[in-house]
Amino acid sequence: MEEASIAAVNGELSPFTTGMTTCRLIGACRDMTDYRRATEWIEATERYCARQSLTGFPGICRIHRAEVAAVGGGWEQAEQELERATTELGAYNATPPQADGFYAIGDIRRLRGDFVGAEAALREAHSRGRAPQPALALVRLAEGKVKAAAAAINAAVAEETADRWARARLLPAQIEIAIAAGDVQLARTAVDELAGIVAGYPSPALEAGRQVALGRVLVAEGDAAAAAREFRSAIKGWREVGAPYEVARARALLSKALRGVQNDDDADLELRAALDEFRRLGARVDVEASERELRDAEDRRSGPVTTKKTFMFTDIVGSTNLAEALGDQAWERVLRWHDDMLRSQVASGGGEIVKSTGDGFFAAFESARGGVDCAISIQRALLEHGAASGFAPSVRIGLHTAEANRRGADYSGTAVHVAARVGALAQGGEILATAETLAEAGDVSASVTRQAPVKGVTAPVSLASITWS
Repeated sequence: MEEASIAAVNGELSPFTTGMTTCRLIGACRDMTDYRRATEWIEATERYCARQSLTGFPGICRIHRAEVAAVGGGWEQAEQELERATTELGAYNATPPQADGFYAIGDIRRLRGDFVGAEAALREAHSRGRAPQPALALVRLAEGKVKAAAAAINAAVAEETADRWARARLLPAQIEIAIAAGDVQLARTAVDELAGIVAGYPSPALEAGRQVALGRVLVAEGDAAAAAREFRSAIKGWREVGAPYEVARARALLSKALRGVQNDDDADLELRAALDEFRRLGARVDVEASERELRDAEDRRSGPVTTKKTFMFTDIVGSTNLAEALGDQAWERVLRWHDDMLRSQVASGGGEIVKSTGDGFFAAFESARGGVDCAISIQRALLEHGAASGFAPSVRIGLHTAEANRRGADYSGTAVHVAARVGALAQGGEILATAETLAEAGDVSASVTRQAPVKGVTAPVSLASITWS
């Protein structure tokens, strides 16, 4: 392909054939993440256009050029170029390259934290035949919808069996999402496969991506020192590629690994450098995550803070059987609705989502009344959705009010343990609360209290089921 492209840019072919030839080569370089070589051929093509007094090749060539520019951090300019190119291609019914353009727009918007705009563009790509993964799965992950993200990326990897370069683009996202979901074994399997692909064509970007993926797995496996070495190597590789966002991401991950070996000073240094780059690029979600991590690190150094909260644990009952009965796509839609509804109810009730817990959430509220009212709103929303659509998952909720230790955005201690166990004791559609929660919540209709043993707690816990229907 390079031999043909040399002939093209040397003027041995017609302008149309030259454009087709060099565009195919640039596209191949993009597919194999050889961005340095793609950049060299973009520059050679632009010099040819200048010699021939051409204004540049339309459509698909501009899409490839914009994709490479996005890797270099020129997100705003790249998005504008992609929007012009997709509009132009639409006039010629050039559907496949137009789909590539919409996918690239969606991925840029994802990086900038515009998830609504990203999803809209990715759906345009999908309607034109371009799979929306891994970008859409990464949007779900950034939204905190870990199970939906895992279902989407795992299905995409399972479907892509023939094209190893396509798998190489999917596997890093599968690794990141699998670790977020707690499936370290799947992440290890995926990173081993990625290593095999990269060995066949070790471009700087592929190798740096492999090192980041391996570092993630090593952190999850408890080997922070080895992970730090991988992240440092990845930073050098991404610098060679000229990918500032990936450099910053690798530095943020290196910061986590360094904290794992109690090197907090260097961890802060790396994270602050990453934060500066995220701010420059306009990577809103990464900025917020980095700022939160810096605050949490400071909180950890200052020691735990004792605070009184009402803790809520929710869980979908029988989720494994439901997923099998509904199928992956239908189950993903159910999960998306469930997650969006629950997050909205917690936010409206003045609570905070602490973390996702399998098929549910761990949330904290300033007051017992706020927690109780939110739990009732959740169950009523589920009931109304079931009546309107014919189906809603059965959710159990546990509430407990007590003092706990807060470190950063997380909570620990006996109170959290009790709240989790209360949630596990509840039945589908039930709100089970401790006597402490009911006493502080005030006028709440509930069943007669009963005593229940809780593993890890000496005395039995007094519980009652809150009447909500």
